[in-house]
Amino acid sequence: MRILQVLPVYSRHGEYGGPSTVAINQSVALAQLGHDVTLIAGDLQPDIPASVEGVELITFPITTIGGGQSFTRVCSPRMLTWLRHHARSFDIAHIHLSRDFVSLPAARLLNAMNVATCVQTHGMINPRTSLIHRAIDTVFTKPAVRKAYRAFYLNDTERKKLERAIGDQPRYDLLINGVPADTSTRARAHDDGSSPTEVLFLARLHRRKRPLTFAMAAAQLARDYPARFTIIGPDEGEGMALDEFLADLAEREGSSVAHRIQRLEPVSADVVSERLAKSDIYVLPSVNEPLPMSVLEAMAAGLPVIITETCGFAELVEQADAGTVVDDTVEGLVKAIARMLDDPIAARAQGQRGRHVVHETWSVASVARQLELEYFAAER
Repeated sequence: MRILQVLPVYSRHGEYGGPSTVAINQSVALAQLGHDVTLIAGDLQPDIPASVEGVELITFPITTIGGGQSFTRVCSPRMLTWLRHHARSFDIAHIHLSRDFVSLPAARLLNAMNVATCVQTHGMINPRTSLIHRAIDTVFTKPAVRKAYRAFYLNDTERKKLERAIGDQPRYDLLINGVPADTSTRARAHDDGSSPTEVLFLARLHRRKRPLTFAMAAAQLARDYPARFTIIGPDEGEGMALDEFLADLAEREGSSVAHRIQRLEPVSADVVSERLAKSDIYVLPSVNEPLPMSVLEAMAAGLPVIITETCGFAELVEQADAGTVVDDTVEGLVKAIARMLDDPIAARAQGQRGRHVVHETWSVASVARQLELEYFAAER
């Protein structure tokens, strides 16, 4: 089967977050099942055809409507031109859909050319009441979702939001995110205790992810624990506030505390699992996130995780005893991290339980087999 995956923005350093990782994981897993998979995406760099583990990757230049940096206002006329010439050579198109002007026009064009489509919204289509959002939804979003053979959602919370935004007419279906098998069985990089414990925040520096909350907790803990606290991720609005906080901390506390809290450069998506495996504890204090891929990747790498009670993985983490679920306060975060630092053996055991549950129930191979069945059904 010839499968086309459409992604608004191809992310090298996590700028677009989880959807980019999900699209690549799905594409590679489908290729491993023997399908001919092409992934197309907008990119800030020139379009250079490439491949990722057997998947053809074609990227197209994007521009932002109205200037500035916003993923919701990106567009790619060259992608649409390419689709007009090549869309009918594919059996199915899987569109990673958000309210942007790359994926939405692509979905409508594929509909117009009678190419069977599935859409996956990654929690990004929420109800909006403003005039501009109502206009976009009437022209693009609702037809794109309603004309799709399947509209995939992550959990019940997302389905309810989709029904409020789009209606209950589309054929909705649950589709979880998955991680590659080699990640879920990766051995921890330094379990011999020879290196200082590293507490890691690896995510976009966005207000919703709350990197500053992590830094505040780290500042309190660094006074009493010889651990390293590392912040890695592309800046999406919180970088300046974070740098100012760290500079002020160095001035107030001196190097004995400040040097153990570092903000490092973003890492490319293909080495995220490798970087996670070099750490000991993963912390993501974000709020109201459906299913952040970084948490799943951290569990797959064998790290105990600390997340908030409004994270979509909270129930999984609690049931598997794979980490700690906290409220959204700095104090709650400090206590949870301190407990893991005080008992590293118990923390490592939580990480092993998390890796096991991901390997058993969140493999991208099972996701690919589900997609394969859906695609064959759509062809008929």
